[in-house]
Amino acid sequence: MAIITPPTIDPAPLPAAQRGDPDTFSDRVDSLVTWWETSPAQIGAVADNVAHNATEALNSATAADGSAAAAGAAAASATNSKNAAATSEANAHASELASAASATAAQAIQLVGTSSSSVLIGTGAKTYVTQAGKQWVANTPIQATDSTNAANFVNGTVSSYGGTSLVINSTLTGGSGTPTSWNISVVGAQGAQGPGNAAGNAAGAINELKGTAPASSATPDIWGAGGNYVSITSTTTVTGFPNAPQAGARRTLIAQADFSITNSSNLVVRGGTRVVLSGDEVEIVADTISTFHATIKRGSGRAVSSLLFTRAELLLTSGTFTAKITGPHRAYLQGPGGSGGIVSAASGSGVTVSATGGAAGGTAIKDFDAVAGAAYTFLAGAPGAAPTGNTSNGNAGSTSTFTGAGVSLSCNGGNGGTYSQSTTSVLLGATGGTASGGDFNYQGGGSGSCGINSQTGTGPSNTNVQATGGGSVSWQSVMYNSGNVSMTGTLTNPSQAASGGAGVGGNSGNVTLTAGTSAVSGGGGSRTASPSVTASTTTTGANGAGSPGLNITPINLIGDGAGASSGAGGGSAGSTSNGNNAAGNLAGTGGIACASSGASLVPGLPGWGAGSGGAAAFGAATVPGMAGGISFVIILY
Repeated sequence: MAIITPPTIDPAPLPAAQRGDPDTFSDRVDSLVTWWETSPAQIGAVADNVAHNATEALNSATAADGSAAAAGAAAASATNSKNAAATSEANAHASELASAASATAAQAIQLVGTSSSSVLIGTGAKTYVTQAGKQWVANTPIQATDSTNAANFVNGTVSSYGGTSLVINSTLTGGSGTPTSWNISVVGAQGAQGPGNAAGNAAGAINELKGTAPASSATPDIWGAGGNYVSITSTTTVTGFPNAPQAGARRTLIAQADFSITNSSNLVVRGGTRVVLSGDEVEIVADTISTFHATIKRGSGRAVSSLLFTRAELLLTSGTFTAKITGPHRAYLQGPGGSGGIVSAASGSGVTVSATGGAAGGTAIKDFDAVAGAAYTFLAGAPGAAPTGNTSNGNAGSTSTFTGAGVSLSCNGGNGGTYSQSTTSVLLGATGGTASGGDFNYQGGGSGSCGINSQTGTGPSNTNVQATGGGSVSWQSVMYNSGNVSMTGTLTNPSQAASGGAGVGGNSGNVTLTAGTSAVSGGGGSRTASPSVTASTTTTGANGAGSPGLNITPINLIGDGAGASSGAGGGSAGSTSNGNNAAGNLAGTGGIACASSGASLVPGLPGWGAGSGGAAAFGAATVPGMAGGISFVIILY
């Protein structure tokens, strides 16, 4: 055997790990540990080589002759000394490496810890009670892992650390649940997102995971469920969600039980607050990491807001509506109407009396989901009370409400008409009530104004009587008003003019009396307005036309402006008549302007929610007022 050249020992990696350099610390510790694992074998190989070479030297010395033996012995002694020196040097180097590794291990211990805190897996701030004295600097990448299941973890950066309290800003999670045994360690920073493809097609199917159902909560953690398809087993009303991993993140929720989802500051439910039924799906999209949009897909395949309502209930007095089914409903809430003003003047010349009609109440329409058995409260506001005493302003209706889960409607009553005994001033009409809380909120129709524009000849000494009709309930956002009345020119004494009541679909015409004794406009119809009248002789305007098939179940709106009970328009006023017809459904009654001395006027009854007409008389014995139309609510389902 021959002497073998000694093997080499790899040098320790440099530079050494520095705890003040967190960006390279982890990688350098990993390199040192790797060297530490391989260097003992190399040192052992050197020792084996030394022993082998020594044995070979001894064998050579024994085989030599006496003189050569002495020289060989001397050579062997020198060789042994040399090898011993080399071994001593290798041992010293190994000791140096062991000391460095020990120091590195001591540093590494400062980067790991444990905790028994009960922490829910999810994004955001997560607080752990752990050991003190760790080298956990703010913004350092760190991870807490469930010691019983490595698939459960919270990853992020150090938000704060002091004493035994560590707060992690979690931005990446795995698994779900609330572990109580954690291993905590500094980790490498998450790499930057790759460029990806601007566009393109997947080479194969993309198979997404189904997540576990999150715990019952008003803000369930759907992002930490471990999948994109997430079951919801809770019946708790959902008002929002925790922060999403990033804007654009999506989750599909499948309802295993009925629950409500409602609009909130960070959640927009398309179509408004809804009841999600078992079997329905809800698509959640993160607009930002903290704001979300929800779209519901019915398991039945039916639209979320179905227009195929088959039943209706009508409440005319305050009370409770109890939902008979679970599903889409629609409420029409109508505020009450105001009453028209009344005025009467004694016989004489140069007297002008005017009265305007009352206005209709506001209308609110709302689609909502109801659960069978849920109760909704209707508070019917009082219509404007009938004025009394022959000369009085009309009265406004009060506010009606309809409230319950997912719906809160409010409709103000129409304002009351007024009266005047001024010769020249214009008397303005009443304005309709407003509404709020609905998907659609409509202001009620108003009443026309009365005015003496100018008169010539003997006009200023005339007795003039004017009145306007009541406003109608609005239809499809359009307010329908009664016409204005004015007088001008050389008039016959006495003169009287009145406008009809507005219809649900048409105003009543304006009236301008330029000569003669009287002029009136017809009532508005459910399809068209009645024409305006400009008259120099006694004239009665035509009524507005009716619609052949307009209806709001269970209310029929097909009539013309004749004032019949089935019509939609108000009755017209007559100069010699002591009254007018009742208005049709939801329509205003016409004004009454009567100059027949001693007549007893009989105003017509307005439609629900509409205004009653004004009544003005000269020398009349009595001028009774009429209350505004009543409030109501219709629920379709």
